[in-house]
Amino acid sequence: MGDMKIVERPQSQTIGPLDQITIRASIKVSSTETGHIFGTIVYTDASTLEKGYINLNDIHMDIMDYIRPAT
Repeated sequence: MGDMKIVERPQSQTIGPLDQITIRASIKVSSTETGHIFGTIVYTDASTLEKGYINLNDIHMDIMDYIRPAT
C-alpha cells in the first residue's frame, strides 16, 4: 500500500456543541494500488481527553486527470 503524509498540518481548532468548521489539509500520496485513497480523522475530546476517530469514505483519484503532455 502507498504512504500518505500531511504536507501542511492544519491549525488546531476548538468548537462548541452543534458548531461546525471546515478544515483543509494537503496530503502527499507516494503510491496507490487502485487509485483509492483511504483516510481517517483523529481528534481529541477536550473534556475527556479520549481520542475519537472518523473513517472517511474512500477518495477515488484517476491519475489520467492529472497527466499532461510535455510542452
